[in-house]
Amino acid sequence: MVEPRVSRGPAPLAGALLVALGLSTPSCLSVTWQRTTSQHALTEQALANLPPHGASLAECLAQLGAPVLVREHRVHGLVLVYAWENDRSLGLSLSVPLGDRSASLAFTDARLRAHGIALWFDDDWTLTRWQRGRFADLVATTNVRPATVEEIEEEARVNG
Repeated sequence: MVEPRVSRGPAPLAGALLVALGLSTPSCLSVTWQRTTSQHALTEQALANLPPHGASLAECLAQLGAPVLVREHRVHGLVLVYAWENDRSLGLSLSVPLGDRSASLAFTDARLRAHGIALWFDDDWTLTRWQRGRFADLVATTNVRPATVEEIEEEARVNG
């Protein structure tokens, strides 16, 4: 009876040759590690002083300062997004020449880990709620279609 041959991957010599070939090509692989600090994290004290309902836009801005992002919410409301980061990040970039051009790829996880808080205001610019989370998630949550001219006109007609 003939035993089937089981492949166990390339031999150690073949693996070493592949690594040597990869290192000898005119490509560039770069790995970065960095510590990033941006903006100031909102303190628990500052958040505790904001009532979940009823704070005015002016009170929130006086307490928290300028946001990093402002978005329209519904027709006349808005969302303020604050973000901060005090983190370490890892980055990787690869560039490979292809004839007279080159292809490149870059990745960093820094923006994925930034923290933030979003504050929602109604059309009277009164705080209705706030949510804490990762900056990327908060931006996705607040990324809504702006009101159309027709919606604004309809709102004005209904409210008089």
